[in-house]
Amino acid sequence: MLARLRKTQDEDGFTLIELLVVIIIIGILAAIAIPSFLSQRKKGWEAAAKSELRNAAVAQESYFTEAATYTTTLGSATTTPPTGLVGEGFNPSTTNITLNLKSASSVAYCMDATHKSGGRTFMLTNTGGAPTVGACP
Repeated sequence: MLARLRKTQDEDGFTLIELLVVIIIIGILAAIAIPSFLSQRKKGWEAAAKSELRNAAVAQESYFTEAATYTTTLGSATTTPPTGLVGEGFNPSTTNITLNLKSASSVAYCMDATHKSGGRTFMLTNTGGAPTVGACP
């Protein structure tokens, strides 16, 4: 009978030390994961800015085939027919990305894009290749 009473009084469970060790391990894992997560978000913002530039470049080249010059305006879809890059099917991002058509002529153009959260500005010219870091001169 006495042994039976002792068994009911002895409860299994986690000790305070075990709980503290688990909390410390979770804290260490979070300290490792959070900076990595923030880095991935920044890469996504930069990819969005680069994508905006690429889409605008396709519209620029399409505009050039029709007008034999590059345009310096995004244009407007409210006019008939639509003008500028919008007239070539370009749909600019209305939030978070600032696209600037800096210069254009009959032989060259330069435009840059910045994501408001990303901070870096990417430039693209008609020389081809990938968007590069920096603003148009």
